[in-house]
Amino acid sequence: MKKDYGAFGADTSQKQEQDSSPEELNQIAGVDKTCDFVKADFMKMPFSDNKFDEVYAIEATCHAPDAEIYRVLKPGQSFATYEWCMTEAYDPQNKEHQHIKGVSTVRVFYELLSQSSLSVLHPDAQKPTVEALSSVSGPESALRLYLQCAEAANDSDLEPVAYEFFTQAYIMYEKEISDSKAQIMALHLIIGMLQRMHVFGVENRDTLTHKATGYSAKLLKKPDQCRAVYACSQLFWVDDQDDVKDGERDVICRKAAS
Repeated sequence: MKKDYGAFGADTSQKQEQDSSPEELNQIAGVDKTCDFVKADFMKMPFSDNKFDEVYAIEATCHAPDAEIYRVLKPGQSFATYEWCMTEAYDPQNKEHQHIKGVSTVRVFYELLSQSSLSVLHPDAQKPTVEALSSVSGPESALRLYLQCAEAANDSDLEPVAYEFFTQAYIMYEKEISDSKAQIMALHLIIGMLQRMHVFGVENRDTLTHKATGYSAKLLKKPDQCRAVYACSQLFWVDDQDDVKDGERDVICRKAAS
């Protein structure tokens, strides 16, 4: 990282113990004057307050009961972390879940970070991904990737992120997919993914469901319209989601498709 970004850096991880000669590796990389390995307790780091512009940790914050990272980080600067967390689907009564469980659910992890005086930026974390996917060659591929990202956000219980990816998928459909067959395939992907989503509140789900139904009713050929609208009827009644049981709209879609 020093070689790429030209910054002073210190490493307190176990990797320095795993490598045979970290100092020699620094010399080979040409960063031995500005990059150092520090053997220390990362809960009692030998650095002054507000020392670093950026801090990152990989699968380590679960072992940190105190806010030592916050102490050495300069005010207003960034801390990035990668952790194994559980989704809201975790069942404490499931033995397999107990065996593979992570530190906490994503939601609890964010709450703990916030309690340490760090400001959590996850609602905007999807922006770089959205921008990258917008340049993917082929709108059908980009739409599929947007939906896959929405599913990942759904599994992590991140409603704003999931909604943003769905919004981008809809924009891609409206602006870039004009071929009739491609529209049919895209709509069935959208409808199928919406059926699997559990993270959305009533308002966001209604918005996405009505858009999908509207797209379906505007397909070029009547048989395609009927099949797509019928598929949309299943978005208004989901057996395993108590808040998604709108029998009236379900019947309206079925009648429109018949």
